[in-house]
Amino acid sequence: MTQSRPANAPPRTRILLPAAACAAIVGLFLAMSEWVRPYGPKPDPASQNYNLLVQGFQSGQLSLKSEIPPGFAQLADPLDPEQSLPYRGPPYWLHDQSYYRGRLYLYFGATPVVLLFWPWAAVTGRYLFQQTAVAFFLAAGFLAGASAILHLWRRYFPEVSPGVAAVGVAVLGLASGMPFLLQRAEFYEVAISCGCALTLLSLAFIWMAAERPAKRGPWLAAASLAFGLAVGARPAVLYGAVILLVPVAAAWRQSPGGPGRWGPWASLAAALVPISLCGLGIMLYNFLRFGSAFEFGQSYQLAAEREGAMGHFSPAYLEFNLRTYFLEPARWSSSFPFHMPARGTLPPAGHMPVEDTFGVLVNLPILWLALAAPLAWRGREGLDRSTLRSAAGSAALLFGAGALTLGMYYWSCGRYEIEFIPALAILSVLGIFGLEQVLSDRPVLRVAVRGAWSLLLGLSAVFTLLQCVSLHAGQVSKFAQVLADSGQTQQAVSEFEHALRINPNLGEAHNNLANILAQMPGRMPEALDHYGQALRIDPGNGDTHYNLATQLAKDPGRLPEALTHLEETLRLDPDNFAAQQYAGIVCARLGRFDQAIAHFVLAVRVNPDSAEAHKNLAITYARIGQLGEALAHMAAAAKLDPSDGDAREKLRILQSMVR
Repeated sequence: MTQSRPANAPPRTRILLPAAACAAIVGLFLAMSEWVRPYGPKPDPASQNYNLLVQGFQSGQLSLKSEIPPGFAQLADPLDPEQSLPYRGPPYWLHDQSYYRGRLYLYFGATPVVLLFWPWAAVTGRYLFQQTAVAFFLAAGFLAGASAILHLWRRYFPEVSPGVAAVGVAVLGLASGMPFLLQRAEFYEVAISCGCALTLLSLAFIWMAAERPAKRGPWLAAASLAFGLAVGARPAVLYGAVILLVPVAAAWRQSPGGPGRWGPWASLAAALVPISLCGLGIMLYNFLRFGSAFEFGQSYQLAAEREGAMGHFSPAYLEFNLRTYFLEPARWSSSFPFHMPARGTLPPAGHMPVEDTFGVLVNLPILWLALAAPLAWRGREGLDRSTLRSAAGSAALLFGAGALTLGMYYWSCGRYEIEFIPALAILSVLGIFGLEQVLSDRPVLRVAVRGAWSLLLGLSAVFTLLQCVSLHAGQVSKFAQVLADSGQTQQAVSEFEHALRINPNLGEAHNNLANILAQMPGRMPEALDHYGQALRIDPGNGDTHYNLATQLAKDPGRLPEALTHLEETLRLDPDNFAAQQYAGIVCARLGRFDQAIAHFVLAVRVNPDSAEAHKNLAITYARIGQLGEALAHMAAAAKLDPSDGDAREKLRILQSMVR
C-alpha cells in the first residue's frame, strides 16, 4: 500500500531532514579543508599557483606573476627533467608548471581564477587558500547534485520518506569520492574540483531541461555554458559534453516544432552555442600563451618525465585502469585506521605508477545500486517516464565518458576517480528511490531491502572515513618529506612521527623516516626498526630493500644480510644501477670477487657512461689478476672522467704492470 504524506505536513517540513543532511555534508567538507597539510611549505596563499595567476591577470599578462629562478633560464634545456630537477622542488617549487619563452604558466585552464580566485581577491583584498577553494568547489558541486536529486524526489517520488531522501544526499556526499579530494587539496585538485562542480551543475540543468520542455532552451543553454566552463578548468571532461544532446534527442522524438519555441533545431543551438563560445575562448587563451589553440601547456611542463614526448592516452591502458579503478580491493590491517593502500599488479609498459587508487565497486558497494536505476521509471508513462529516463541516461553518459577517458590515460590516480564516481552515486540514489517506489505496497520486503542497502551504505561510509584518515596521514608524510628536502630535519622527523601515529601502515613514511634517522647520531636502531616495518607493510618495495642494505653494510658483520637485500632489490628491478654497483662493492668486501665482477659488469651494461662503474670493475679485475680487463676498464674510467686523478694514477700503474 502506498504511503502518503500526512495532510498536515507541508512540503517545507518534508525538506527539513534532507536539507539538514546537505548542511552536514557541506560542513564536513569545510572542516576537512582546515586540517589539510600543504604539499609544499607555502603558508602564504599569495605564493600558491592559482593566486600567482590572479596576480598575472591583474598585471595584464597570461603567465604567472612569478620570478624566474636565477640560473634556470640559462639551462641548456629547461624542459629536461634532470636539468630542471633542482628547480622543481624547494625553494623554487616549479614542479608541474609550464615554461615557455621565458615565462611560467599553469597548464590547466583559467576557469577557477575567473569564477573564484580573482573575484575573491577583488572583493576581500586577500588571496584564497587553494584547499579552501577545493572545499568551496566540492560544496558547490555537491549542492548542485543534491538539489537535482531532491527536486526529483519531491516531484516524482512522494512515497519516499524524507529519511530516505536524506540518505540519498549522504550517498552523494560520502560515496562520491569528494571527501578524498580534500585530503590533498593543491592546484591539481583545484582544477579537478572545479570541473566536477560545473559538470554536476550542467547535469542538474539538463534534468530541468528534460522536465520542462517549454523552457528547454534556457536550461539547456545554461547547461552548455556550465560544461564549457568545466572544460576550461579540466579539459579531460570534454567528452562528457555528450550529455548536452540528451534533451536535444528528447526534442527530436516529440512532435515537429516541439513545445513552444524549443523544437529540435532550437534545442540543438542552445546546446552547442554556449559551449562552442567557451571552446573558442579556451583556444584563444591557449594560442596567446603557447602559439597553438590546442596546446594547454602540457608539452612544456616541468615534470619528472618529458611530458611533450609521452604518449598520454592509449587503448592499451584501458583494461588495467578499469580493473584498478573498479575492482581493486583495499588491503586491511589490524591497527587503526585498518586501511592500507591497494597493491595491485604491475601496470603495462608506458604506464606510470599507480597513486592512491581504490576499486570503487569493491570498496564503495552502495554504488552497485546504480543497477536498480531503471526501477525509477517502472510503471510510469508520458513526460514522467521520459524525464526520469533522461535523468538516468545523462548521468550514465557522464559516468561512462569519464571512466573511458581516464581508462585510456597513462596514469592511474585516486584524485581522478571523482570525475566519474559522482555520476555513479547519483544513479545509485535513483536506484534507491526506485526500490522504495516499487516496494511501497510490500512493507516487509521493503524493510528487508532497506536493511540491505543501509548495510552497503554503512560499509561505504566507513571505508570513506578510514580512507580519508589514511590519505590525510599520507599527506602529512609527504609534507614531512618536503621539510626533509628543505633541510628542516627535526621538523621532518616530528611530522613523520605524527603521520605514523595516525596511520602506522604507511610503508613509505617508515622508509623515509628511517633514511633520516640513520644519519642522526645514536638513532640507527630506530632506523633499522622503521626499515623493518616498511618491509613488513610492503615487502616488494625495492627502494626500502636498497636503503636498508646501505645501512647494514656499515657493519662488517652484517654484510651478508646487506647483500641479501641488494639481491632482492635487483630481483625486483634488474636495471637498478645503484643496486648493481653497491652489490658489487659488498661482494668485493666479502671476498666474493667473481660475484662482484658479475654485478659490476651488469652495472656497466646498464650505464656504460659511468666512470665509477668502470673503475670499480677495473679494481676488482686487478685483484684477481686479470690485468688486461682491468687496464681496459680503468682507461675507460679515466677517459669518462678526466678530473679523477686517482683513476689516472691507477691507469699508469696498470700500464706499467702490463708492460
